Amino acid sequence: EDELVMDDEGHISKHQVMRLSFTYDHRLIDGAVAAKFVMALRDLLEKPMSIIL
Repeated sequence: EDELVMDDEGHISKHQVMRLSFTYDHRLIDGAVAAKFVMALRDLLEKPMSIIL
């Protein structure tokens, strides 16, 4: 899906965006741990070469 995205310098450009959703059982996993996982996954998906290196 294409979406307009603003970068850190304020420039707007069109990027492909992939939406993901997760569900967690908070009896088993803390929300902070889940957030760290999602942020790590996002970083890997945004920079797939970091998986190889």
